[in-house]
Amino acid sequence: MDGKTKAQIIRYIDSRCHEIVGFLSELIRFKSINYQTTGDERQCQEWYAARLREMGLSTDLFDVDIDAISKYPDYVPPQGRNYQGRPNVVGVLKGKGGGRSLLINGHVDVVPAADESKWKYGPWSGSVAEGRIYGRGASDMKAGLAAAAMAVKSLTDLKLMPLGDVIIESVVDEESSGNGTLMCVAKGYRADAGVVVEGTNLAIQPAHRGVQFLKVIVRGQAGHAAYKRRYVNAIQKMCLIIEALQRYEDDVRQKQLHPLLPAPTISVGMIQGGSAPHIVPDSCEINCDVKYLPYEDGAQVREQTERYLSDACKGDPWLRDHPAETVWWLDAGPSETSVDHPFVSILSSAHQAIKGETPVVSGMAGCCDMRHLIRHGGTPCVVYGPGILECAHAVDEFVPVEDLLTATKVLALTILEWCGVSKG
Repeated sequence: MDGKTKAQIIRYIDSRCHEIVGFLSELIRFKSINYQTTGDERQCQEWYAARLREMGLSTDLFDVDIDAISKYPDYVPPQGRNYQGRPNVVGVLKGKGGGRSLLINGHVDVVPAADESKWKYGPWSGSVAEGRIYGRGASDMKAGLAAAAMAVKSLTDLKLMPLGDVIIESVVDEESSGNGTLMCVAKGYRADAGVVVEGTNLAIQPAHRGVQFLKVIVRGQAGHAAYKRRYVNAIQKMCLIIEALQRYEDDVRQKQLHPLLPAPTISVGMIQGGSAPHIVPDSCEINCDVKYLPYEDGAQVREQTERYLSDACKGDPWLRDHPAETVWWLDAGPSETSVDHPFVSILSSAHQAIKGETPVVSGMAGCCDMRHLIRHGGTPCVVYGPGILECAHAVDEFVPVEDLLTATKVLALTILEWCGVSKG
């Protein structure tokens, strides 16, 4: 793409700032809340699909079909989750032919706003103030969906038609499972490259860690607290398990290194035990978040963790005969695209053309839907988008207007560089 075309795109997007901001504000006003077992994404998805059709994309709306995705090893079982009336949206801008295809993925579901009285501008207002757009989902991740749509619109308005297909996915239920994106894979949507437009503060992230959820259960002996020494306090025994998990993280997991990602961690996120203050508790359970790296195998991480816990139990007389029970109940695997992949180079060049600086290339410490696109869809992907992860899920969530415009420009340039362009 020549410099004149780049300048034309940049000028055009700058001239449409009000329209782009308004598009995101409208997206935020839809309460597309994910309630874990169900969700309110339909109205927002129908609106988004209608806008894509106005831009010249064909659209496909479809619900998640558990039978279609249950064959994949890292799909999340429903566990009471209802997908009826919660459609994914896929928009396709058919290329002129002869170019590479590009897939842009984002999720439309958002977490609840909690106490709305604490919000300065209101979680569903889409208010614009102080150079920011406020509201639930502004950073996580409706800004990315807005940038994707408006990048494509800028090209079609300018009659700069890509040679390869451009696919935009707006998926449901990312916040509780990732099954929305997995359904897109099951439907056959894939491309020569992809970008997940999660808020990365405009850093390019070609890798993310995986996560497994681990439940540990310790059994004790119940009795009256007045005679506590006659019985076995399961909560106190669980403290030994928690200390052992911390030693395992410090001595073993923190020594696993990756050039883009932080070392693996084990976080105890939930604990439950006992029935009353005057009763020695006979059971206690914890739920843990176990992170691991792209080059690690999830099964081996589980085996190693089990081994460490077993050795820890052998050091306590009670736990030696009544070892902790373990249940692994989720495995959202890691994924990675080589930093040397040509798509990473093109996206980096587009960012540098807009920002005048080399982008940060890092890894995502958490997990995201990129795993399905890479692991099951065969689509090399990176994560890149407007938004600040630190303010996602928080009160007064926001995205800077400048970042929204930057992402729109970068995506537009990336589409044309990767897919090729046919003028007129």
